[in-house]
Amino acid sequence: MFSPAAIEQVKNCDPDEEVTFVVQWTGSAKIAAGIRGGTRRERLSKLKLAFREAKRDVLESVRSEKGALVNDLPTSGEAIVTAPAATWEKLLTEDGPLRDRDDIRVLPNVRFHAISSVN
Repeated sequence: MFSPAAIEQVKNCDPDEEVTFVVQWTGSAKIAAGIRGGTRRERLSKLKLAFREAKRDVLESVRSEKGALVNDLPTSGEAIVTAPAATWEKLLTEDGPLRDRDDIRVLPNVRFHAISSVN
């Protein structure tokens, strides 16, 4: 699900302008809570594997989009994605991997949102 502020940001940019959002998986707390037992290193390894699996399909789809750069945060349910506004528009309006997903939130660039809301 795209936040209204993220949608506004995409619509206010030139198509070739790079836009960066945080893509967040809402089930992250459940994934992390399910990691138990073993040493700290073993738990961290299990956590990375669980998040990699949870994010795999979406991140592979986004990476295949023209100009998209994905910085996965492997021990969290988040990734930082930079792409041209036209690519984000495509993800918003077509059957893209992020459209109508209740388990994913696309959060805006806070700096843009703060600047654009100043009168």
